[in-house]
Amino acid sequence: MRAFLFLLLLTSLTLSAQTKVDTNLAYKKRTLNERNIARINYDTSNNKSYQLLIKEKELKQDIIKFFAPHLMISSLSKDIIVITEYNHEYYFLFKTPSYNIVSLAHLVYIPRINVEFLIISNNHCMTPSNSKLCYPKNDGVNCIDRQLNCAKINTKK
Repeated sequence: MRAFLFLLLLTSLTLSAQTKVDTNLAYKKRTLNERNIARINYDTSNNKSYQLLIKEKELKQDIIKFFAPHLMISSLSKDIIVITEYNHEYYFLFKTPSYNIVSLAHLVYIPRINVEFLIISNNHCMTPSNSKLCYPKNDGVNCIDRQLNCAKINTKK
């Protein structure tokens, strides 16, 4: 009888100590900087094109929320995102009525399926909409070709 009670106590302790594992990791809500925003596609002559992986309406809302703590943004221009390459780095360009925000894009490569994705980083440079663009550096502290009207934004929490 004692052995049965001991076994019952042991199994109840074991079951209560286990933690539930969430198997739906792919369907969890993620912040904008954890998402693959664009896919890089190559044609037969090795020219690049970019495919947004998020619906435009959802991306627009996410970008506004992403920059809201740092800027007073209520709307974006008609073109939500422009992807540019500068000094062998990829950048996202977001245009608002009063600002241009240039964000460093991280290149993510998946070897088994030979696909490249771009995700947004925490490094951004902002200029007024009527001035020349400046681009964030990889160091996370500075902007490349910084002008007087260029401001560095870091969205890291």
